[in-house]
Amino acid sequence: MRLPTRMVILVAILLAGCGPGSASRPPSDVATSIPTSAAASFPTPGPTATGMPVVITGFETPLAADPAADWVSIHWSRLAAGDPRSLVRAVTTAKGGLIALGEVVGDSRAARTPAWSSADGKSWQPLAASTFGSTSIVLGVVPTPGGMAAVTVQAGTSTCSPSDPVSRDCFLLGRPIEAWTSADGATWSRHPFPDLSTLGTGLAPWFTAIDSGLLVAIPADSGTLDEATASDGTDWRLLRPARTPGEGSLADLRSTSVGTLGVGPITADAGGQALALSTGDGVDWRSTSLPAGSTAGGSGIELAGTRPTEAGRTIFAGRTGVIVDGGVVATPGQELWWQTSDGRSWRILDGYPPLGPTSGAGEGAGSGAAGSLSADGDRIVAYRDRPTAAAWDSFDGDAWHPLAMTGRVPTGPVAITVLPWGLLATGDSGTWWGEASTH
Repeated sequence: MRLPTRMVILVAILLAGCGPGSASRPPSDVATSIPTSAAASFPTPGPTATGMPVVITGFETPLAADPAADWVSIHWSRLAAGDPRSLVRAVTTAKGGLIALGEVVGDSRAARTPAWSSADGKSWQPLAASTFGSTSIVLGVVPTPGGMAAVTVQAGTSTCSPSDPVSRDCFLLGRPIEAWTSADGATWSRHPFPDLSTLGTGLAPWFTAIDSGLLVAIPADSGTLDEATASDGTDWRLLRPARTPGEGSLADLRSTSVGTLGVGPITADAGGQALALSTGDGVDWRSTSLPAGSTAGGSGIELAGTRPTEAGRTIFAGRTGVIVDGGVVATPGQELWWQTSDGRSWRILDGYPPLGPTSGAGEGAGSGAAGSLSADGDRIVAYRDRPTAAAWDSFDGDAWHPLAMTGRVPTGPVAITVLPWGLLATGDSGTWWGEASTH
């Protein structure tokens, strides 16, 4: 039976052995229950972080609309500096409660993933820094029959300078990797987790749902995957020998409405076509060649030699379909979108609907989408920030519906996050909260 897939978090981050910032933790073979507090102190994110603690507070949100309901419009408001809603990046809804995960907070010396729990989906309280650990990065939270499960790794040495904005990518991550379960998202218990030898080699780990339960996978340089599985988040075991699901490494792996899918920067068939990989148990992997794109870049210049290699980069999952964003690995390159509603039949989305291609002159013009995609497992959103802001949503990546936008619409280039209440837009000039209306 497939677990609910309301939200699966995929983190693409560099890993290495534990650095000096790793916290001292209790033995991982002892399950512990840790309560939360009403507020949690930690250095603020951003280029001016100096290590001075600030309080990460709770917040209120409107009740989320039915995730299957059609959005009609987005009403935007600009968030004040320090508003905790500006940190939220994903929400998981489970049987006993909800949990929101935020962008990494910290400074160049240490970082962690902030989190908030809610019993009603309206009032959100921060989890104490000690819940997962003061230097823990949460790979993801997945609904389970008993509530929810999470997996964490440790943030070590920063590779960024003190003046750089704090982000997840700044920190080398490593052991210990730890497993957690919760009935309500507020109180968490730690469980034994097997040692994955590749953690700390610089390749990205994933935590996702599969048909048989849960999967943590870490790719090795050889193209194999070190994997551990569990039925409910408490009974983890290593899969041996290491699997070789495809040729090359993965760039994204997540649970979707059409199954657990993986794509990668090198993974391709003998003809250079991109592959989509799928598994139900982490043991048996099936590969499907994605349709070949154009042999010419967007500028119309024929790519020299044999057909260039194509590869997928990112999976955008909706309630009834999936888009994979990737491209031609060549110069000039070309962005490619593939779509499926069943995981078996794929097609190229020519022209990047509904965004359309980039405009302009010169090499690369028209070779990519004039905007970006974001998704939360229920809904895919396409967003264009210029010349005027525009947005569309879709459940399958095929049929798109325009969204009217009112209020203080974001200005300048922004990154969009899809949340149960609407959209969050983050850019250099500010952060905007977009509340969705279904009528």
